[in-house]
Amino acid sequence: MPAALDLKGKRFGRLVAVARVGTTPNRRAIWHCECDCGGFTRVSARNLAGGYTRSCGCLYRETRSTAAAKGWRVAASEWKP
Repeated sequence: MPAALDLKGKRFGRLVAVARVGTTPNRRAIWHCECDCGGFTRVSARNLAGGYTRSCGCLYRETRSTAAAKGWRVAASEWKP
């Protein structure tokens, strides 16, 4: 089995890996990360390295508010003809 990657100090989008805090039930490393906005989150190493998680949630909130300000439809559940 390969050794776990040391991601401490590496940047993934808006997140910087601070410390490894455990593992998921399927034995994937979980990292405590600090976001550029000052928030914190815990993310699996797979999601960090794969680019699936790029922020603590602030990127989603910013994108959503920007889209709403421009009058764009944000989600299919909010679609109105």
